[in-house]
Amino acid sequence: MVISCNTPIRRVLGIRCLMAAFISFCAGSSIAMESPPVEITSVTIGFDGLYKVGTWTPVVVHVAGAEQLVDARIDVIVPDGDGLPVTYLDEHPAGGGYLSGQALVYVKFGRVRGALEVRIVQEQTEIVARKFSAAEIPDALPADQQLVVHLGADIGVEHVLPKLDRDDVHFVRLEPGLALPDRWWSYEGVDSLILTTGAVDLGKWISAEQADAILHWVRMGGQVILSAGRQGHQLFGEGGRMKDFVPGTFQDVVDQCQTTGLENFTDTSYPIVIRRDTSGKCELALTVVDDLKGQVQVWERSAGVDRPMIVRHCHGFGQLVFVAVDLDVSPIAEWQGRDQLLVRLLEWTLDASSAPQRAGSGGAVRHAGYVDLAGQLRNAMEHFSQVTFIPFWFVAALMVAYLLLVGPVDYFFLKRVIGRMEWTWLTFPFVVVGFSVGAYALAQQLKGNALRVNQVDIIDVDGREHFVRGTTWSHAISPTTEIFDISVRPDIPSKSSSVEQGETLLSWQGLPGEALGGMNSASTIETSTGSYVIRNAFKQDRQQSEIEGMPIQIWSTKAFQSRWWLPIDLGSLGKIRARADGQLRGQVRNPLDEDLSDCYLYYAPWAYQLGKISAGRTALISSTTVRRNLHWRLTRRTLSEVSDLTTPWDQYSRDIPRIIEIMMFHELAGGETYTGLQNRYQAFVDMSHHLTVGQAVFVGRSERPATQMIRDGEPLVEYYDKHWSFYRFIVPVESMKSARVSDRSSEIDKSDQQRREG
Repeated sequence: MVISCNTPIRRVLGIRCLMAAFISFCAGSSIAMESPPVEITSVTIGFDGLYKVGTWTPVVVHVAGAEQLVDARIDVIVPDGDGLPVTYLDEHPAGGGYLSGQALVYVKFGRVRGALEVRIVQEQTEIVARKFSAAEIPDALPADQQLVVHLGADIGVEHVLPKLDRDDVHFVRLEPGLALPDRWWSYEGVDSLILTTGAVDLGKWISAEQADAILHWVRMGGQVILSAGRQGHQLFGEGGRMKDFVPGTFQDVVDQCQTTGLENFTDTSYPIVIRRDTSGKCELALTVVDDLKGQVQVWERSAGVDRPMIVRHCHGFGQLVFVAVDLDVSPIAEWQGRDQLLVRLLEWTLDASSAPQRAGSGGAVRHAGYVDLAGQLRNAMEHFSQVTFIPFWFVAALMVAYLLLVGPVDYFFLKRVIGRMEWTWLTFPFVVVGFSVGAYALAQQLKGNALRVNQVDIIDVDGREHFVRGTTWSHAISPTTEIFDISVRPDIPSKSSSVEQGETLLSWQGLPGEALGGMNSASTIETSTGSYVIRNAFKQDRQQSEIEGMPIQIWSTKAFQSRWWLPIDLGSLGKIRARADGQLRGQVRNPLDEDLSDCYLYYAPWAYQLGKISAGRTALISSTTVRRNLHWRLTRRTLSEVSDLTTPWDQYSRDIPRIIEIMMFHELAGGETYTGLQNRYQAFVDMSHHLTVGQAVFVGRSERPATQMIRDGEPLVEYYDKHWSFYRFIVPVESMKSARVSDRSSEIDKSDQQRREG
């Protein structure tokens, strides 16, 4: 029987077939359109796997399937110097939605071998997590090692490092295309950063944000070697991303045919062969800079004009070595004396200590448990005036006494005196309870029952740039097990300062060395006494750091380190002129609303003793000002009728002002040769290079803390046990000759003005 298309049965079957086909199509489309699962594929730590323990480190997290995540964030968890897990939350200034195929997070590793965990969180829900064991990630460099990072084409740095006679310098060169950090503190573990621009266009590789991060790192104490010749216009001209890197005002790029100055500087017999093109133009391009800042190390003459080729410039509190020609292209790239030039450049930016010098004091250092002055400072700050730590011999004696009481003494007392051995059921618990109560009472008496904080501040002021840098070390001891939410706030005693403009970076402070709790230990054991969060956030376009939920156990200490910076104009710091014999004349001013004591003006090779300078007052530097040799002042060297003696450095001393004094000018004091310790963990504190390039540093001490430690929104000032605040002001120095020319020009201008008005 034939059924027509108009019958109900045919229509029903047709509808069912269409529905089945539609369902099948939708199901197939759903399977085809199903998003791939979100997966954390790998991590890249530091600079191509090189990074230092205890310093801020960039971590690139590679994520598959991240395109489906909106407003997600990445949390990275690593243990701190005490083994506590720390979750680092990096709130990007651009807000949510920044997660893509890879994300950049900044953390601090507390052990040279440590695990790492990554979590992706979306709307407070964990999407995916992955743990990387210590075997899956590269080991960190110890805190006493040095790291050189090079951005640009190969110039043979790895072959030059052995010529420095140091076996503790590590090197990595980054190729274009690798993700560069966009926060200045990610370079904290870098000792020297080399930028070459001849063969690689850094202006296209480095974004404006990344260039600002490098420049701010230099301002905060970083060391950069910049080589730039042929691309001067693109880099330093109008709109150039690196225009603020030049030590002066960019003028032009010219061809340079003479290199006698550079050859003499390297003390090499190999000449630089400079070719000419068909028009007679020399192939060596030189960036011309005018209105120079800093000290010119190499001049080259051309067409009757002297041009600076190498300039050492202190930008902020760091150093920028500017080389006005390209090291990575011809003719310098083919010059056999280039290696010697690189040695000279690296010697300016690396610690001068070498492995053979460390061997002499190795026994004392191993016994002390630290290899760095930062370790000695931490050891000294863990001693509080009203807290007594019980020595091990006393604890051992109490244990012996306890064992004697519950053993032989209890036995002979019950058997010979009482005659009732069954009374041990009373005497034994009595001794146990008595010892427990006595131990607790003794601990309360010796360690106190109040929170106490020790704090050291070093505040550096650059009057020319109107910029202030603060470095703070804080140690807290808690009488009970508590949870702390901590932040810091600058508090400079000056009406010109604005707390709201300050930016902060807060974290834990590690112990460099192999002692118990030292970061150089290879132990991967993590404690389970709690975890906490370090949050780096941008609030009102300013960086603010906070520690949330940090546990401090009963009668235990915790060390913090904070770095902060602040734009500020404190007015004139004085006017100083240098005579031909290197002596100073003029005056310096205390710009604070607080008296400064124990003031000195350092200008190599002299230290001028100024005593106490009241708030807002000035001190004169004249022929009657007491001055001493700077090195003698730092090493406390004394001269007698029979000999001159240098006071040896005591690696066990807890004299914090003395430790800080050497940390601030360690290299000028003789470095590791004098102290037997390095100053690399917080090397940015050392401002010796400022004095070696002709600047003066005015140093004084204040009684008032310059940084407020905040807990739950309330300052901890009332809990301070001891605190020290040290100020350093960079004071420009003018030579007598240039000063006379300037004064004479002013007189001529004034005379001309009067004549015109007449």
